[in-house]
Amino acid sequence: MLRGSAWGFAAPLFSVIIAGSLLVVMFVSVPEENVSAENSAEKPTKKSIPTTVRVEPKYDCDLPLYAQVVFGENNEKPMWIVLDKSESESEKYDKLFVDLNSNGDLTEPGESFDLTNGPGTIDLPDLEISESSSFSKISIRIDDSEQAECMVKAVWNDSNASPKQDGQSHMDGEIQFGGGYPETSKNGYMIFGKSVQSAPVVCFRGSAPFEFQPWYPESLLIGSGTDFKVFMGHKGRGNNSFCSTLGYILPAEEAVLATLNYADEDGNKKRADVKLKERC
Repeated sequence: MLRGSAWGFAAPLFSVIIAGSLLVVMFVSVPEENVSAENSAEKPTKKSIPTTVRVEPKYDCDLPLYAQVVFGENNEKPMWIVLDKSESESEKYDKLFVDLNSNGDLTEPGESFDLTNGPGTIDLPDLEISESSSFSKISIRIDDSEQAECMVKAVWNDSNASPKQDGQSHMDGEIQFGGGYPETSKNGYMIFGKSVQSAPVVCFRGSAPFEFQPWYPESLLIGSGTDFKVFMGHKGRGNNSFCSTLGYILPAEEAVLATLNYADEDGNKKRADVKLKERC
Protein backbone atom coordinates (compact mmCIF):
# COMPACT_ATOMS: atom_id res chain seq x y z
CA MET A 1 0.00 0.00 0.00
CA LEU A 2 1.15 3.54 -0.70
CA ARG A 3 -0.14 6.46 1.30
CA GLY A 4 -1.14 8.89 -1.39
CA SER A 5 -3.67 11.35 -2.68
CA ALA A 6 -5.03 12.91 -5.82
CA TRP A 7 -2.18 15.39 -5.50
CA GLY A 8 0.35 12.68 -6.28
CA PHE A 9 2.25 12.81 -2.98
CA ALA A 10 2.78 9.15 -2.09
CA ALA A 11 4.97 8.14 0.84
CA PRO A 12 6.24 4.59 1.41
CA LEU A 13 5.21 2.89 4.63
CA PHE A 14 6.73 0.00 6.53
CA SER A 15 4.13 -2.36 7.94
CA VAL A 16 3.53 -5.54 9.90
CA ILE A 17 0.43 -7.31 11.18
CA ILE A 18 0.50 -7.21 14.99
CA ALA A 19 -1.81 -9.13 17.32
CA GLY A 20 -1.50 -7.40 20.66
CA SER A 21 -3.25 -5.36 23.30
CA LEU A 22 -3.68 -1.69 24.07
CA LEU A 23 -0.72 0.19 22.70
CA VAL A 24 1.45 1.82 25.36
CA VAL A 25 4.73 2.67 23.63
CA MET A 26 6.09 1.80 20.20
CA PHE A 27 9.75 2.45 19.47
CA VAL A 28 11.03 2.20 15.92
CA SER A 29 14.58 2.42 14.68
CA VAL A 30 16.85 1.38 11.88
CA PRO A 31 20.50 0.21 12.07
CA GLU A 32 22.72 3.26 12.62
CA GLU A 33 24.89 2.70 9.57
CA ASN A 34 21.81 2.96 7.36
CA VAL A 35 20.35 6.09 8.91
CA SER A 36 22.61 8.67 7.33
CA ALA A 37 25.29 8.92 4.69
CA GLU A 38 27.30 11.27 6.87
CA ASN A 39 30.27 10.26 8.98
CA SER A 40 31.15 11.28 12.52
CA ALA A 41 32.95 14.49 11.51
CA GLU A 42 32.11 17.64 13.43
CA LYS A 43 28.83 19.14 12.26
CA PRO A 44 27.71 22.76 12.09
CA THR A 45 25.71 24.14 14.98
CA LYS A 46 21.97 23.81 14.51
CA LYS A 47 20.23 27.16 14.17
CA SER A 48 17.08 28.06 16.05
CA ILE A 49 13.90 28.03 14.02
CA PRO A 50 12.51 31.60 13.81
CA THR A 51 9.40 32.25 15.88
CA THR A 52 8.51 35.59 14.27
CA VAL A 53 8.19 37.02 10.78
CA ARG A 54 10.64 39.92 10.56
CA VAL A 55 8.71 42.00 8.00
CA GLU A 56 5.12 41.33 6.96
CA PRO A 57 3.08 42.89 4.15
CA LYS A 58 -0.21 44.66 4.68
CA TYR A 59 -2.66 41.78 4.42
CA ASP A 60 -6.05 42.21 2.75
CA CYS A 61 -7.83 39.82 5.10
CA ASP A 62 -8.31 40.07 8.84
CA LEU A 63 -6.93 36.58 9.55
CA PRO A 64 -3.86 35.56 7.52
CA LEU A 65 -2.78 31.94 7.96
CA TYR A 66 0.79 30.91 8.77
CA ALA A 67 3.09 27.93 8.26
CA GLN A 68 6.84 27.44 8.06
CA VAL A 69 9.01 25.13 5.98
CA VAL A 70 12.60 24.65 7.16
CA PHE A 71 15.31 23.27 4.88
CA GLY A 72 18.62 21.78 5.98
CA GLU A 73 19.78 19.46 8.74
CA ASN A 74 20.74 22.47 10.86
CA ASN A 75 17.75 24.66 9.96
CA GLU A 76 19.84 26.67 7.50
CA LYS A 77 16.92 27.88 5.37
CA PRO A 78 13.69 28.67 7.27
CA MET A 79 10.90 29.73 4.92
CA TRP A 80 7.68 31.37 6.10
CA ILE A 81 4.59 30.81 3.94
CA VAL A 82 1.49 32.91 4.62
CA LEU A 83 -1.98 32.71 3.08
CA ASP A 84 -3.98 35.89 2.44
CA LYS A 85 -7.12 36.86 0.51
CA SER A 86 -7.24 39.21 -2.47
CA GLU A 87 -10.44 40.64 -1.00
CA SER A 88 -11.25 40.78 2.68
CA GLU A 89 -14.71 39.25 2.16
CA SER A 90 -13.55 36.35 0.00
CA GLU A 91 -14.58 32.89 1.18
CA LYS A 92 -11.27 31.28 0.30
CA TYR A 93 -7.63 32.21 0.56
CA ASP A 94 -6.24 33.04 -2.88
CA LYS A 95 -2.92 34.77 -2.25
CA LEU A 96 0.30 33.20 -0.97
CA PHE A 97 3.43 34.87 0.38
CA VAL A 98 6.66 32.83 0.44
CA ASP A 99 9.94 33.93 2.05
CA LEU A 100 12.07 32.65 -0.83
CA ASN A 101 15.44 33.89 0.48
CA SER A 102 14.80 32.96 4.12
CA ASN A 103 15.46 36.45 5.47
CA GLY A 104 12.10 36.85 7.22
CA ASP A 105 10.93 39.64 4.91
CA LEU A 106 7.70 38.84 3.03
CA THR A 107 7.47 42.23 1.30
CA GLU A 108 10.22 41.70 -1.28
CA PRO A 109 9.48 41.46 -5.04
CA GLY A 110 8.61 38.02 -6.39
CA GLU A 111 7.49 36.59 -3.06
CA SER A 112 3.71 36.78 -3.56
CA PHE A 113 1.74 34.29 -5.65
CA ASP A 114 -1.76 34.55 -7.10
CA LEU A 115 -4.11 31.63 -6.39
CA THR A 116 -7.27 33.20 -7.77
CA ASN A 117 -7.46 30.69 -10.63
CA GLY A 118 -7.86 27.88 -8.15
CA PRO A 119 -5.61 25.43 -6.32
CA GLY A 120 -2.48 24.17 -7.95
CA THR A 121 1.22 23.61 -7.55
CA ILE A 122 3.61 26.52 -7.09
CA ASP A 123 7.19 25.73 -8.13
CA LEU A 124 9.93 27.48 -6.16
CA PRO A 125 13.64 28.14 -6.89
CA ASP A 126 16.34 25.75 -5.69
CA LEU A 127 17.88 26.35 -2.27
CA GLU A 128 21.61 25.95 -1.63
CA ILE A 129 22.34 24.64 1.87
CA SER A 130 26.11 24.24 1.59
CA GLU A 131 28.78 23.90 -1.08
CA SER A 132 27.81 20.26 -1.57
CA SER A 133 24.12 20.05 -0.69
CA SER A 134 20.94 21.70 -1.91
CA PHE A 135 17.21 21.23 -2.36
CA SER A 136 15.68 21.27 -5.83
CA LYS A 137 12.26 20.70 -7.42
CA ILE A 138 10.61 22.49 -4.49
CA SER A 139 6.86 22.85 -4.82
CA ILE A 140 3.92 23.88 -2.65
CA ARG A 141 0.44 22.49 -3.22
CA ILE A 142 -2.57 24.10 -1.54
CA ASP A 143 -6.16 22.88 -1.91
CA ASP A 144 -9.18 25.14 -2.15
CA SER A 145 -10.91 24.12 1.07
CA GLU A 146 -11.63 26.69 3.76
CA GLN A 147 -8.85 25.30 5.95
CA ALA A 148 -6.41 25.24 2.99
CA GLU A 149 -4.56 21.96 3.45
CA CYS A 150 -0.98 22.07 2.20
CA MET A 151 1.74 19.71 1.03
CA VAL A 152 5.35 20.61 0.23
CA LYS A 153 7.68 18.56 -1.94
CA ALA A 154 11.45 18.80 -2.52
CA VAL A 155 14.47 16.77 -3.62
CA TRP A 156 17.59 16.78 -1.47
CA ASN A 157 20.90 16.61 -3.36
CA ASP A 158 24.38 15.94 -1.92
CA SER A 159 27.43 15.76 -4.17
CA ASN A 160 29.53 14.31 -1.34
CA ALA A 161 27.27 11.30 -0.72
CA SER A 162 28.77 7.83 -1.06
CA PRO A 163 28.28 6.06 -4.38
CA LYS A 164 25.06 4.10 -4.68
CA GLN A 165 25.43 0.40 -3.94
CA ASP A 166 23.35 -2.47 -5.32
CA GLY A 167 19.95 -2.57 -3.68
CA GLN A 168 20.17 0.73 -1.86
CA SER A 169 19.22 4.28 -2.75
CA HIS A 170 19.61 6.24 0.47
CA MET A 171 23.28 7.05 -0.17
CA ASP A 172 23.17 8.07 -3.82
CA GLY A 173 23.00 11.77 -3.07
CA GLU A 174 19.37 12.37 -4.02
CA ILE A 175 16.29 11.80 -1.86
CA GLN A 176 12.78 12.99 -2.57
CA PHE A 177 10.71 14.22 0.39
CA GLY A 178 7.11 15.28 0.93
CA GLY A 179 6.07 17.29 3.98
CA GLY A 180 2.75 17.71 5.73
CA TYR A 181 1.71 14.15 6.62
CA PRO A 182 -0.66 13.51 9.55
CA GLU A 183 -0.63 10.65 12.06
CA THR A 184 -3.92 9.21 10.80
CA SER A 185 -5.79 9.38 7.53
CA LYS A 186 -8.63 11.23 9.27
CA ASN A 187 -6.58 14.36 9.90
CA GLY A 188 -5.83 15.54 6.36
CA TYR A 189 -2.58 17.23 5.41
CA MET A 190 -0.81 20.24 6.95
CA ILE A 191 -3.22 22.98 8.02
CA PHE A 192 -2.02 26.58 8.37
CA GLY A 193 -2.11 28.19 11.82
CA LYS A 194 -4.17 31.24 12.63
CA SER A 195 -1.15 33.01 14.12
CA VAL A 196 2.64 32.96 13.91
CA GLN A 197 2.72 31.18 17.26
CA SER A 198 0.43 28.37 16.09
CA ALA A 199 2.09 27.90 12.69
CA PRO A 200 3.02 24.28 11.90
CA VAL A 201 6.66 23.68 10.94
CA VAL A 202 7.68 21.07 8.35
CA CYS A 203 11.40 20.19 8.36
CA PHE A 204 13.28 18.97 5.28
CA ARG A 205 16.49 17.70 6.89
CA GLY A 206 18.12 15.81 4.01
CA SER A 207 20.69 13.36 5.35
CA ALA A 208 19.88 13.88 9.03
CA PRO A 209 19.16 10.64 10.96
CA PHE A 210 15.74 9.39 10.00
CA GLU A 211 12.82 9.45 12.41
CA PHE A 212 9.50 7.63 12.30
CA GLN A 213 5.85 8.50 12.58
CA PRO A 214 3.33 5.73 13.22
CA TRP A 215 0.26 5.37 11.04
CA TYR A 216 -1.98 3.21 13.18
CA PRO A 217 -5.30 2.99 15.10
CA GLU A 218 -5.46 4.18 18.70
CA SER A 219 -5.33 0.66 20.14
CA LEU A 220 -4.06 -2.82 19.30
CA LEU A 221 -6.48 -5.46 20.57
CA ILE A 222 -5.61 -8.95 21.82
CA GLY A 223 -6.77 -11.65 19.48
CA SER A 224 -7.06 -9.44 16.44
CA GLY A 225 -4.55 -8.55 13.77
CA THR A 226 -3.72 -4.90 13.19
CA ASP A 227 -1.77 -3.55 10.25
CA PHE A 228 0.83 -1.33 11.95
CA LYS A 229 2.62 1.13 9.66
CA VAL A 230 5.23 3.86 10.00
CA PHE A 231 6.48 6.68 7.81
CA MET A 232 10.24 7.27 7.64
CA GLY A 233 11.56 10.81 7.45
CA HIS A 234 11.80 13.80 9.79
CA LYS A 235 9.49 15.19 12.43
CA GLY A 236 8.26 18.76 12.36
CA ARG A 237 6.38 20.85 14.90
CA GLY A 238 2.62 20.97 15.21
CA ASN A 239 -0.09 18.77 13.77
CA ASN A 240 0.26 17.17 10.33
CA SER A 241 3.89 18.20 9.98
CA PHE A 242 5.82 14.99 9.28
CA CYS A 243 8.20 15.08 6.31
CA SER A 244 8.42 11.62 4.72
CA THR A 245 10.72 10.12 2.15
CA LEU A 246 8.90 9.61 -1.16
CA GLY A 247 10.63 6.45 -2.24
CA TYR A 248 12.19 3.28 -0.92
CA ILE A 249 15.34 4.50 0.83
CA LEU A 250 16.58 1.48 2.77
CA PRO A 251 18.17 -1.53 1.05
CA ALA A 252 15.63 -4.26 0.35
CA GLU A 253 17.13 -6.58 2.96
CA GLU A 254 16.93 -4.00 5.77
CA ALA A 255 13.97 -3.81 8.18
CA VAL A 256 12.72 -1.20 10.58
CA LEU A 257 13.04 -2.49 14.16
CA ALA A 258 9.98 -1.93 16.34
CA THR A 259 9.45 -2.59 20.05
CA LEU A 260 5.91 -2.90 21.40
CA ASN A 261 5.41 -2.43 25.16
CA TYR A 262 1.96 -3.63 26.23
CA ALA A 263 -0.09 -5.34 28.95
CA ASP A 264 -1.68 -8.76 28.47
CA GLU A 265 -5.19 -9.75 29.57
CA ASP A 266 -4.00 -10.24 33.18
CA GLY A 267 -2.31 -6.85 33.35
CA ASN A 268 1.22 -8.22 33.09
CA LYS A 269 3.70 -6.00 31.31
CA LYS A 270 5.02 -7.51 28.11
CA ARG A 271 7.44 -6.57 25.38
CA ALA A 272 7.54 -7.70 21.78
CA ASP A 273 10.22 -6.96 19.21
CA VAL A 274 9.15 -7.07 15.57
CA LYS A 275 10.71 -6.22 12.26
CA LEU A 276 8.75 -4.11 9.82
CA LYS A 277 9.90 -5.63 6.55
CA GLU A 278 7.08 -4.95 4.15
CA ARG A 279 7.22 -1.83 2.01
CA CYS A 280 3.75 -0.64 1.19
